[in-house]
Amino acid sequence: WPGCENIEEYNALIFGSGDVKAENALILKKSCKSITTIDSDPTAGADHLSLFDVEDGLFDIVIADHVIEHIPISECSDLFLSFRKKLKEKGEIVITIPNITNFGSWFSHYDHKNFSPWWDVAAFLELEGFNIDHIFYWSRRNKTTEIQNFDDKDRKIALFLNRYYGLSIPDFVTIHAIKE
Repeated sequence: WPGCENIEEYNALIFGSGDVKAENALILKKSCKSITTIDSDPTAGADHLSLFDVEDGLFDIVIADHVIEHIPISECSDLFLSFRKKLKEKGEIVITIPNITNFGSWFSHYDHKNFSPWWDVAAFLELEGFNIDHIFYWSRRNKTTEIQNFDDKDRKIALFLNRYYGLSIPDFVTIHAIKE
């Protein structure tokens, strides 16, 4: 992630970790100095079931990867304030959510409860004392390669959909912010 150049020195809090034995979790575990995992699903094998079980001020980074869309927007302000408390001074947060401007990506999962676009999520972060450092769109490797190989006709269609309907091709948006 941009801004996380020294992640191998970070004590990371993974919120909504999912299965701690999954490939992504194992990669993250190797990448950071230490990780603490939180997931409300007891079968995930996380260190904690609740954010409230974790001490304040211990972490260099909070990572919430594909979890915010499962939390009602009415709870996000308190959640982001809790994240802020868990972070050290100048701690960082990385949030990845589906790209709402890619209609198929967003609505392909029926258990989403938060349909806020990334700019609303970023605004909530700013209201709770974070500075937005970087926002980027992305897709998984095979889709990214497909997009790079678009012919002129496909590029024109994609540009038209974006310009006139606000739709975009990337599946995800990642927000990197720093605690003020």
